[in-house]
Amino acid sequence: MELQITDYIEDFPFDLTPQERLICNRALMYGEGVFATIRVENTKLFNFESHVHRLIDSWLAYYPEEDPELIRSRLNSLKFNIDHGYVKVFMFAIDEKMRNMFPDTSKAPFIVAWSGENNNSFLRPCELKTVKRERGRNSKIKCNDYRFEIHSYRKSECLNLFVNSENLVLEASYSNIGFIDKFNNFIFPYCFDEIYEGITVNSFCDWLDSTNSGYMIRDIRYNELESFKSAFLISSLSLIRPVSKIDDLEFSTDNVSKIYSEFKNYVADQS
Repeated sequence: MELQITDYIEDFPFDLTPQERLICNRALMYGEGVFATIRVENTKLFNFESHVHRLIDSWLAYYPEEDPELIRSRLNSLKFNIDHGYVKVFMFAIDEKMRNMFPDTSKAPFIVAWSGENNNSFLRPCELKTVKRERGRNSKIKCNDYRFEIHSYRKSECLNLFVNSENLVLEASYSNIGFIDKFNNFIFPYCFDEIYEGITVNSFCDWLDSTNSGYMIRDIRYNELESFKSAFLISSLSLIRPVSKIDDLEFSTDNVSKIYSEFKNYVADQS
């Protein structure tokens, strides 16, 4: 089917040209590329080098013949005028028809990036609905495979918790997930064979180490969620977002706001 310029999500919430919307939407919907969401604190990109490294590794998994230093140079040349918020970077290949829209584009990945301010909607407690999913993603590729998340979100009008056929918790929509047990230990699902290890999760664990807080990374089965007192999402976009409910299970959000504030201060200091 021949793609038209209008073949994109109408409410795509970014200030892009129609051509950029079309390509970004295909990157989102059909996995044609790799992406990163990077936190901005005090004009500094948090863990920028880690994101660049992951973007390059992910791209080379698709196109091993590409020059990593050329890609690194292009990523390092990106400029953003933002004090606090986030940056999104998409890298994807385009075919000859698409290339006609952008005649100056080299063989190296086409890169679209934009920045945005965080708002309170990212911090409000959210509810999750459980969805079975076998992702089968290469653990070394951070790819644009959000088609399933977008479809699930629009169908259920809420974010999702993904579990596999063995009822092991994987992650949530656009985010990793963590839990707090009755002993105040932090517990994260061990699913890095299917889900790429999150940079923000790693930073959160570094922060927990610095505060001598206990945490575990292990298999979490769906039927043990009722034993946890709190749940929260972890992402570059929101850092920490409380989860008030998963299906019919309710979770306390009282202490998650405090955790968010303390971790946010840690991120600001590390940026």
